[in-house]
Amino acid sequence: MEDIEKTASAARINRRTFSLAVLALGVLLLCGGVGQKAWADDAAIGAPDFRPSPEHPFGWRGDGSGCFPAANPPLHWGRVAKSVKTLRIQVNKPKDGDTGTAASEGVIRQWLVLWPVDKAAEQGPLKPAADAKIDCWPSENDKAGEAAWKKAESDGTLDLNKALGPGKLKDIGYAHAYIFAEAKARFRLGMMGADKVYVNGTLLKGGDFDLEKGWNRLLVRLVSGRGGPGGPMDPHPNCWYLRMAIYGISGQSESENVACTTKMPGWSISSPVIAGDKLFVLGDMRTLCYVNASDGKILWARTATLWDAATEEDKKADPAATKEIEGLVARLAQLDQLIVTTVPLTDAIIAEKHGIEAKIDKLAFRVDSKKFNVKVMEAGEPGCSPRTPVTDGRCVYANFYPCLTVCYSIDGERKWVHNHDVSELPGTEHGVTCSPCLAGGKVIVHVSRTIALDTGAGNVAWQMPAEHTHTPASKDFVGNGSLNDDDASLITCMIDKEAVVLTPVYAVRVRDGKYLGSLRYGGGCIPAAVVNHNMWYRLHTRLGQDGWGLGLTWLDFIKLPDKAEPPFFSPDARTSIKIDISKFPREKLAEENIASPLCHDGLIYVVSADGILTVLDAEKHEVAYQQLLDFDNLPGGPARGVCGASPALAGKYVYLFGNHGTCVVIEAGRKFKQVARNHIDFFTGGEDTVCWQAAYGQQEQTISCPVFQGKRMYYRGIVNLYCIDSN
Repeated sequence: MEDIEKTASAARINRRTFSLAVLALGVLLLCGGVGQKAWADDAAIGAPDFRPSPEHPFGWRGDGSGCFPAANPPLHWGRVAKSVKTLRIQVNKPKDGDTGTAASEGVIRQWLVLWPVDKAAEQGPLKPAADAKIDCWPSENDKAGEAAWKKAESDGTLDLNKALGPGKLKDIGYAHAYIFAEAKARFRLGMMGADKVYVNGTLLKGGDFDLEKGWNRLLVRLVSGRGGPGGPMDPHPNCWYLRMAIYGISGQSESENVACTTKMPGWSISSPVIAGDKLFVLGDMRTLCYVNASDGKILWARTATLWDAATEEDKKADPAATKEIEGLVARLAQLDQLIVTTVPLTDAIIAEKHGIEAKIDKLAFRVDSKKFNVKVMEAGEPGCSPRTPVTDGRCVYANFYPCLTVCYSIDGERKWVHNHDVSELPGTEHGVTCSPCLAGGKVIVHVSRTIALDTGAGNVAWQMPAEHTHTPASKDFVGNGSLNDDDASLITCMIDKEAVVLTPVYAVRVRDGKYLGSLRYGGGCIPAAVVNHNMWYRLHTRLGQDGWGLGLTWLDFIKLPDKAEPPFFSPDARTSIKIDISKFPREKLAEENIASPLCHDGLIYVVSADGILTVLDAEKHEVAYQQLLDFDNLPGGPARGVCGASPALAGKYVYLFGNHGTCVVIEAGRKFKQVARNHIDFFTGGEDTVCWQAAYGQQEQTISCPVFQGKRMYYRGIVNLYCIDSN
């Protein structure tokens, strides 16, 4: 009989007793993750008939583990512009009849490379003319100065250390490819590691360019030590690489297994949550949408404001502001209705809504600068709605910037709202992304300190004192000045029938808010930890030394105690393993890790912000393998680097999302085996003035964690909600 303790969510709390009768019927499921059980009266997570409940809520990464053992979503899907799908490439100068090799994903995997480049080359065949054009038509073994062009293969990332040799800071190299287009069309180029790009000999001054019908030339100038377009980096041996992808920005596209695409009312990096046939999705600034899971239609939208928590005294304090706010709130209600009835949703509605919300914030601050304090901390790159909501199947609880918590019934009735005073808390550099959790009849939120609200009325049940705010004046200060505990989502576990909530540093008993103890670290802890059986796995960048930017991460293996009493952590509870990714091509400015780990079948999957997968043996505390993932990338946006979404398990496959629409699917196991590479090719068009894409005009980012239900997968891009289904 399968070991039922090898499934996906020990982070769930208050499990029902597993009856012997159910065991006899063989209601068992193998997932090897985090202690999930199957019950006679509710389905395993990922099953079509799974329903959240107070005992098993659905929130960040499903139950916090990222494991959906009963799901069976498609392995293949995508949407690619037809102009991209027909592209072909080759390395040598085309001759009559040459057809090249398909580049249907827009990724160039064959290059000619040149290095070292001497003055003779840059003053000869590679020297731009007065009109900034370069007339270069290389083939393999052709000479340019003293160097010769040679062929190099690229698996998404052209590793120039391997193709050319270790580059020293400011070494110059070139890469070249011929691209065949069936018809003249406009494209957009995404790139990292390039210094200058020439299309058909002309210097590219922006991201958009034309390919002519027939063969075209793409020439890239490379400078060692650069990790982004024109961005000089600190000396780093592996900032000597090229990532490049071509996207379509006009014309028709071809889709596979994309059941529906729904534009959301404002961007967000939060993940969707599932309650049966209902999806709940957030949009900036503070909007919660109920989306029909079957067809992607928005059935209701509710926008919360700080003024929703205003008392009668607040309203009397500034009658003129109150009157203006009430008019704005009424208009927001009308816009919420337009969100439902306007298909497709227009940027004009989103822009008006966003402007009204910002004006209400400003007026509320005028009424009471302490209670409605939106200036003590910046919303930052994540915006106002980065924290994934949580549902118990009866209500949905959402926590918005700066610390506004709202409870809605499943039918959209607002049950209560709580605006927590954050005026005494320190500011944050990059906003707060910590998602709430449900445990023991409380919704628990975290903005520099941990706060528990009763689910019934929203009253404060307890909150951690200032000494546990992770500031220089607190006992749990981690020592690097950053408040990265505000990034990592909360998780819960059961210790001797007691629910315990874990922040990146300390443990709190849910029942009464009892501080159980802390386990400090060197700093740089952005990813949320995970619990697997009686172990707590925590990623961070520093451990008593400066590891940031050097490709070093530490994974803590922390044994949880038997009792939910202080002292919670014993001195020998922690074992740490160093993960070294410095040998791979990297963007130095990225955090080492943003994504949380995934535990499954004795293995721990860790994906760095540079898209490097490390799989570790949980028992032996050693690396099983490492692999640079085949993501395509563009700079900018609310996520730094290449990968911010945490890995997820659906059935027996691990789904790994890059930040720009690409998902690599691998078999779970001790050896790397890729089974699919999928991509949604989509641009916002630059008209949406509300979302990040307007500023960058780029491929839609996919930073949120995917969720699964039966044969379906749902994930939120910055702009759209996607449903993937093979039916």
